[in-house]
Amino acid sequence: MLITKEKLARMLKIASKAVSSKSTLPVLEGVRIFESDGHLTVQATNLENGISITTDLTPDDTKAVDYVLPIKTFLPLIDLWNDDLVTIKIDGNAAILKGKSSKSKILGYEGAEFPPMMSERIPLVRWILSEGDWERICSLVPYAAATNADRPVLNACHFAFRGDKLTVESADGFRLAKLELSGIENHTNNVDETVFDLIIPLMFFAKIAPVLPKGEITITGLKMSGIDNDKPTLVSFSVMGVDGEVTAFSALIEGTYPSVTSVVPLPDTLKIQFDVPREKFEKSLTRGRIFASENMRVTLAGNKEKGRLLVISESEELGTSQDIIEIENVTSDFVVTYNNHFIKETASKMKGDKIHIEFEHSQKPTKVTSPETVDYMVIIMPMHIEAMSESDYAKRAATD
Repeated sequence: MLITKEKLARMLKIASKAVSSKSTLPVLEGVRIFESDGHLTVQATNLENGISITTDLTPDDTKAVDYVLPIKTFLPLIDLWNDDLVTIKIDGNAAILKGKSSKSKILGYEGAEFPPMMSERIPLVRWILSEGDWERICSLVPYAAATNADRPVLNACHFAFRGDKLTVESADGFRLAKLELSGIENHTNNVDETVFDLIIPLMFFAKIAPVLPKGEITITGLKMSGIDNDKPTLVSFSVMGVDGEVTAFSALIEGTYPSVTSVVPLPDTLKIQFDVPREKFEKSLTRGRIFASENMRVTLAGNKEKGRLLVISESEELGTSQDIIEIENVTSDFVVTYNNHFIKETASKMKGDKIHIEFEHSQKPTKVTSPETVDYMVIIMPMHIEAMSESDYAKRAATD
């Protein structure tokens, strides 16, 4: 097998994200490389996620390769390879790598020992997403998912396909991120159903999604052969990269994603609303974190008459941070307290010059949107604030 160093290094770096770092199966700590019909495929899996990359090969007269090499040896060796080309041959229980001035021998495993990644899987349905839609999903939704294992179904993103519409949401019990897309191209494989729910583990978005090439992406729902129902148990994501097709796989979480509609406040209950400049708001929250690090609280006190917002972070040990920001379309005076990290992270996800914030009162869920991204919203739960403190903050907002 003959391949350029640069191409092989790129493929290994992508595949390495799916390699198991610690496994009872040593073969999972490696990548499988194999040839077929003039193509090279590099595969890696930790049994929950997987990556497969296929590229064209430079023709040569060597015997076809099918071998598993430990990524901790293989990748750094190729990164430091002296020559532009790498020839790989199998000799017994080792792979021999040769260049004009370099030669190495790596011990590994026969390709047959590597677990089959797509065996007995039948494609049910596939959807095609634009590069922009996929980037928005990865950027705007997974951050709000739970990071603990108490409720695995929340340690995930929920993809709800309804015909040509897709809703992607995540929640951790304190906040909810929800993106609604339409015009999604879909193709079913002898399946009449157009309603599909995929619960995709957060780990996929943390490790695998970031290394996928940019471009139009095909999402395929797959099921095990021999099963009567048409419910996907595995999902794949395919995109064309500079070296060929890259396909990532993820097992799906079983169960039903909890309904979050009850958390979203009804429009006619949102008595308190205002628009705040996004950039100034973000900077104020960033400064406030210096003082809010002790309890992670930030209090927002708004005054309708003066059209201004006080952003207040306090610490008995460190002191106080207080910023005044002019706001628009204020419907009422208010005082509300949030987890600084949650509200700051949410503000950073919004686009445009302004952020629209609305809620019923200081103990009810807050809806955060942007006029420029009407298909995206975040719901944040406020933190408790004592009545005496609330009165004090209100006076501060009204005082020059």
